Amino acid sequence: TNRSHAFNFRERAPIAANATMYAGRPLAARFGALAVGVPGELRGLHLVHDLYGKLPWREVVLPAVLLAEKGFFVDKELARSLRSISPTFTDPLYKSVWDVFAPNGRIVEEGDRLVRPKLAATLRQVMLHGADVFYDGDIATALVNDIRQAGGIVSEVDMQSYYAERQPTQRSWFRGAQVLGARPPASGSAVLATMLNIYDGYPATGVAEDVVAHRMIEAMKFAF
Repeated sequence: TNRSHAFNFRERAPIAANATMYAGRPLAARFGALAVGVPGELRGLHLVHDLYGKLPWREVVLPAVLLAEKGFFVDKELARSLRSISPTFTDPLYKSVWDVFAPNGRIVEEGDRLVRPKLAATLRQVMLHGADVFYDGDIATALVNDIRQAGGIVSEVDMQSYYAERQPTQRSWFRGAQVLGARPPASGSAVLATMLNIYDGYPATGVAEDVVAHRMIEAMKFAF
C-alpha cells in the first residue's frame, strides 16, 4: 500500500506524577512502585489486532493462556536474572515477585517447571473479553491496589483513560534506503537516524573491518 504506521503504546506517567516526585531520591525513578507507569502493551496489541488481525482474538491469546497454565521450564538466562536480584528475597517491596518466582519458598532454578496460575486466570479473562477487562474492572482495581500499597501512584482513572495510538512513521534516509520508525516520545528512530547520518560521512567500501567497527561504535556513542 506504500503506507506505514507506528503504534505508540508506551507506559504513561500517572496523573498524579509531578516534576519533583524523584527529588532527593533518584533511584525511586528506577526501582520500586513509584517508578511504575500506566501499562500500555495490552491496549496496544489489541488495537493492532483490531486493525490488522486475521485470526480471532481468542485464538491469538489462547497459547499464552495455556503456557501460563501448564508452565514452562526455566532457562539459563531467567535463572541467572533471578540470582542477580536474589538479595531482594526478603524485601517486602518484592514480595509479589518472589510469590511468582519462589512459589515454595525457594527461588526456581534452571530446569524447574514454572506455572503461573494467576497470570493464566488474567489472560483467560483477556482472551474472553478483550483488553477492556484489564483496564476497567476487578483486574484493574487489584493491580492499582497492589501498586498503591507498595507506594506507587497509579490510579483506576489512569487505567481507564489509557489509550494506544496509531501514528505516522518518522522517516529518514541512508544511502538511498528509506528508514522508518516510531516518532517521539520513542527515541529509537531519532537515535538511529543520527547514527546513520554520522556513518554516512565515511566510505562504504574498501575499509578494514576493525575500522568499520570503530566508526560504528563512535557513531553510536555520539547518537546516544
